[in-house]
Amino acid sequence: QTPPRAVRKKVKQNKGNRWCWATTLNGEPCEQKVPKDTNIPFCPHHLEVGDEALITLDHPTNHAVGKILVARFDLPKGYKMVYWGRRVRWRGCKGQDRAMSFLQNGGVIDPVG
Repeated sequence: QTPPRAVRKKVKQNKGNRWCWATTLNGEPCEQKVPKDTNIPFCPHHLEVGDEALITLDHPTNHAVGKILVARFDLPKGYKMVYWGRRVRWRGCKGQDRAMSFLQNGGVIDPVG
C-alpha cells in the first residue's frame, strides 16, 4: 500500500520515495506515483522528460562548455534534484563528459551515456 502523498514543508515538493519528486511546468509537485521497482524517485512521465522545473540549454557564451542545466523558475533553498545516468568506470566516460562521483572506488554517474 502506498502511503498518502505528503509535501515537504518549506519546499513545494513531494516527500519520501513513493511519490514523484519532479515539479510540473506550472510549478506544482507532480501527483503521480513512482513505479515500485525503481530507485529513481520519478514517475514514468518524468523519467522520460525530466524535472520540468529544469531545462538544458547550450551555454550562451562559451560553446566549448556544451549544455548547461538551468532552472525554469526560481527554486527554493533545499529543492532536491535527481541526477541519474549509467554507472561506469571513470575511464569509461567519453571526452569532456561531466560525470559525477559519489563513492570512492564506486564508479561515476555518466549523465550522457
